Amino acid sequence: MIVPRHAVAYHFFNDADKRFEVYDGIHEIQKGPLWLGTDMMVWSITRDSIAERVAVSPDDAWDVQGTAPQLVPHRSRKPEYTGLILERAHDMSDVNAP
Repeated sequence: MIVPRHAVAYHFFNDADKRFEVYDGIHEIQKGPLWLGTDMMVWSITRDSIAERVAVSPDDAWDVQGTAPQLVPHRSRKPEYTGLILERAHDMSDVNAP
């Protein structure tokens, strides 16, 4: 009855053994675009578009630092994030603010 612009399947074991079985099963009913969700997936939905990305999370997500020393990358090391990831990153600086 509902015809979504995109369908999202989540909360299943998205591994090589199940992925295609789940995808094919859903496509028997829902013929449109389908995403198989994984941890850290984020969708930006507007009236005009739907964009999917993977969220970037810091290694220390809590206010209290762990006991392990913090590793500092060498200055010559290139960033691991692509321009697309950095372009769609949200400012989260206030999340852990006191």
